[in-house]
Amino acid sequence: MTGKISRHLERLRAWITTGLGHERTSAITAREMTAWRDHLAAAGRHAKNGSNMIMRL
Repeated sequence: MTGKISRHLERLRAWITTGLGHERTSAITAREMTAWRDHLAAAGRHAKNGSNMIMRL
């Protein structure tokens, strides 16, 4: 489980850096988390999987 959480955090960090232009993971808003979930869905990830990733974080 720890490995999955680490992978999800790394994916989120990478998306924040490229998608939002900052690296402040401590300052993520609910709106940004929703945008990340939408990004995952657009990339072909099932919405449930995206929600599971968010819940693990």
